[in-house]
Amino acid sequence: MDWQGALLVRARTGEAKTYWENAPQGTARPYVTLLDVTELRPQTLKDWDLEAARVQVDVWADSYASKQTITAAVLGAIVPGGTSSGHTFQRADIVLGPRDIPERDGEVIIFRKSTDLIIHHTEELTT
Repeated sequence: MDWQGALLVRARTGEAKTYWENAPQGTARPYVTLLDVTELRPQTLKDWDLEAARVQVDVWADSYASKQTITAAVLGAIVPGGTSSGHTFQRADIVLGPRDIPERDGEVIIFRKSTDLIIHHTEELTT
């Protein structure tokens, strides 16, 4: 499994479904999307260096309370360091947000909260 799959496993809290980039059309809210917005060049020092990725986490919900609860749960699952599916993650740095972003779908208000994280990760070495 690649690091993005391992991060997706960490982000799934049971509060909402979680997807990379976009939720499938017709997905009911609440849900979470992760988007790799890395501008950094990957570091490639073999076997010991951590790679850094910038990941935008968006929570999409039908109420303010739901948006707040899910954001807290997802960040609580992703931000601390740990291991998942063969990858090691250091504590993530919050570089932007969490911030509220107003959205509308016609007359329907969509509650969205967005957070950008720097995720330091490496594949676990097997001996």
